[in-house]
Amino acid sequence: MKRAVSFFVLILATLLVTVAFTAERTLNSVTLPPTEKRVEAVSLKKKDAFSVLLMGTDQRKGDRGRTDTMVVATVSDTSIQLLSIPRDTLVQIADTETKTKINHAYSYGGTALAVKTVEQFLDIPIDYFVNVNMNGFIQLVDEIGGITVQNEFAFESDESFFPEGSITLTGEEGLKYVRMRYEDPNGDFGRQKRQQQVMRALLDEAVQLEHINDLLAVIRNNVETNLTPTSFLHLQRNYSNARFQIDVLSMQGTDQTMEGIYYYIISEQERQRLSGLLKDHLRVSAS
Repeated sequence: MKRAVSFFVLILATLLVTVAFTAERTLNSVTLPPTEKRVEAVSLKKKDAFSVLLMGTDQRKGDRGRTDTMVVATVSDTSIQLLSIPRDTLVQIADTETKTKINHAYSYGGTALAVKTVEQFLDIPIDYFVNVNMNGFIQLVDEIGGITVQNEFAFESDESFFPEGSITLTGEEGLKYVRMRYEDPNGDFGRQKRQQQVMRALLDEAVQLEHINDLLAVIRNNVETNLTPTSFLHLQRNYSNARFQIDVLSMQGTDQTMEGIYYYIISEQERQRLSGLLKDHLRVSAS
């Protein structure tokens, strides 16, 4: 399978799992130690602002894989902030002296190390995570009958042609559509814009789904999270309006090649700027 999955699928998966729990179904639940960056645990019942690390991984049998997509979502009862972390971002892996690409954290130590590395990099608490295997994206999109987006310019990607204008995509086509960046004049930022397009298309379809039971097996087999059934109920009751106000933050950096390996370099000033925006939305103090 090709390595690509976009953050919007993780958000959709969260919404679908919420519906799944109302039907008294279960999914893969994983526990993590409490974040060290909060004095008190977050309370979804009290409508506290919280954070979620959304990960898309390319998992194969016998291979943990790496995170192809890492997105931090900060959520209040009225809005959502999304920050996509480019997979080639140079960071220090938590609990080590190793500096390497951030997507290596998951392959080194799984979800726990990936979460801790993001916490350390952005200096914010990560309260929850949702991890979706890329297979889930393809199956979810196909299960809802495809998604329709407005393509701004015609291009080819992995032997598929995407004409300009309104187009309907299957799961496989959706991956190709959001993966393309080299032919996009805006590079990775153009890809992020297409991710946002597809995210909104998926959210629109999700609220209209009539055959949730057909999707439960797809979700259960491809989603891991530390959100509990009770958490999902609180999300549904207290945060449903947040999806109407989604703000996408952009991480500005520079390209650099070191010893023949490409990295995306984030300045300390930019890191602190983004950290401050996320902390403000979470209503947490600087550490």
